[in-house]
Amino acid sequence: MEKVITVETMRKSDGYTIANYIDSKKLMYNAGVGVFNSYDYKGNIAIVCGSGNNAGDGYVLSLLLKEKNISSTLFLIKEKFSEDGRYYFDKCMEKNIPYKVCDESTDFSDYDIIVDCIFGTGFKGVARGIAGDIIDKINDSNKTVISVDINSGLNGDTGFGEKVVKSDLTVSIGYLKTGLLINDAEKYIGNLKNCDIDIELIGDYYTLVDNFSNAENVVEFDNFNSFTEEYNIIEYTNPLEVVTEIAKENDINILIKNLGKYSFLVTDKVKELSGC
Repeated sequence: MEKVITVETMRKSDGYTIANYIDSKKLMYNAGVGVFNSYDYKGNIAIVCGSGNNAGDGYVLSLLLKEKNISSTLFLIKEKFSEDGRYYFDKCMEKNIPYKVCDESTDFSDYDIIVDCIFGTGFKGVARGIAGDIIDKINDSNKTVISVDINSGLNGDTGFGEKVVKSDLTVSIGYLKTGLLINDAEKYIGNLKNCDIDIELIGDYYTLVDNFSNAENVVEFDNFNSFTEEYNIIEYTNPLEVVTEIAKENDINILIKNLGKYSFLVTDKVKELSGC
């Protein structure tokens, strides 16, 4: 069963793993390998990179494609890099992999596949400026689109987003994040895969399950809005966490239907997210 976690849990787990088990550059390489193995890449590949570690996964992917004689071009939102991202970008330059800096003239018409590595799971707000423009260009391209870890512009906790990359495939890294499964996510994610890259999980998690027919004392809601209205919830950070809190306070199991592609059940001891 797949584990589902919050962005903060992912951040802590990532840091713990790097501090105790796996070098950060090796972990980034593992992520790139996971993305490479998740799809049968053919033709000419555009890899669109932001400035964080999500971009680094794209640089590793480009190196792996180069080894297989598959053409790729890096498109940089701007020439800014994380430390590990810079390491793999320099490796790409050593291999003479071409790159371009994105601007208003950026065009993806010559490419067969676009890989989205612009924003990671920690992104909040609305994509603006050149990043927002490039997201629009990706969505208007009619190309096969693969998003790395999360669709750029989508909130990794809540699954809400205003300007978001629409993907044919999203390759989650490490563990599924809640925002990949609820609220607006279904509008943007075609298929979803998760790649285990040996990150040591620190903290609570939810579990994808096949059914929850044996659960007792279940209070059902048709959607998330009806749940928040019932308990007078106005503000929240993560939908699953607020449901968990209410379930514990009231000693009940809560089932919310029609929440994106999934419903979820929360009990006082077990937190489960179930595919409908």
